[in-house]
Amino acid sequence: MATPPTTPTSLKPFSFTFVQYDPADLLGKPLAIASLLPQILIVVYLTLALSRRDILVASTALGQLLNEVLNLIVKNTIRQPRPTSFLGKGYGMPSSHAQFMAFWAVNIALHFWIRVRPQPRLYKVLITLVVATAAVVVGYSRVHLYYHTASQVVTGIHLGTLCGTLWFLVTERVLLPAVTASRVVERSALLRWLRVRDTSRVGDLVRVEYEAVVRAAADADVGGVGGDGADDAVEGRRRKVK
Repeated sequence: MATPPTTPTSLKPFSFTFVQYDPADLLGKPLAIASLLPQILIVVYLTLALSRRDILVASTALGQLLNEVLNLIVKNTIRQPRPTSFLGKGYGMPSSHAQFMAFWAVNIALHFWIRVRPQPRLYKVLITLVVATAAVVVGYSRVHLYYHTASQVVTGIHLGTLCGTLWFLVTERVLLPAVTASRVVERSALLRWLRVRDTSRVGDLVRVEYEAVVRAAADADVGGVGGDGADDAVEGRRRKVK
């Protein structure tokens, strides 16, 4: 067992979720909480990847990771310091929080506008406003709490928007068509065993899943498809592909 610390200065905070703010500032605490949204979204990505096992989720998470790698490369290339020497670690240009949120917001908005059909236009506008607002609030929090300058945040938003748009196009025009054309999800025994799915052609996944559950419940009530029905259907499709 380690020796108990004798002074606060001998301890080191876990900076991944460590945010400092002025307690006298009414907006300090709410914005400090808001600035943790990227960390929350990382947990969401991992949860969705493990629970949904969806090619689309995995592709978006991979793009988000590459976006963070690019941010680190740009930071260490420009080497612009943060506005304060004691808040945050490393360089400040561009803001990784702003870049992360812009990438996420663009991908969510484009997903609903292009992939999810049919949905009312108002619904898509509201989704876009929500994710855009979240990105702006997180970006502003980094300036308000003196972790970044305004130019560092704006640059992060621009870079994240560009990367998010490019990654969406790469996923939509290259990655997903390649997965669909190769039928790798249906042909691979390992991916079938892991229950990996390709929902890129489904459209409104919530509606499709809801209707599937309703049908399954109705079949169960009349003694229809049992627990292995889905496996049998997948196996039948795989044989047709062969």
